[in-house]
Amino acid sequence: MIDRHINLIGASNFRDLGGYETEDGMRLKYGVIYRSDNLSHLTDIDLKKINEIGIKTVCFKSVTAARSQVYSKQLTKTKGICLVEFRSFQLLKSSMR
Repeated sequence: MIDRHINLIGASNFRDLGGYETEDGMRLKYGVIYRSDNLSHLTDIDLKKINEIGIKTVCFKSVTAARSQVYSKQLTKTKGICLVEFRSFQLLKSSMR
């Protein structure tokens, strides 16, 4: 079994979603989509690792403006990352049907 977990100091449960089966029987490609918990505590070492992986876009659900600012401050340390904030998962769910 492939270990999808990416070890980061400031975020637990950061992992590659590659290999999971989709509704139509296909499989997600490795190294394309990752998921994680809270990214607001990433260290400089973590940010370097994210940069090496090649992540270009971070989508996050923010419940407060303060949390959004923390994400922006942390993740913009890594050049080339686009931040996409959304307040509701409803749009994502409906667009996947």
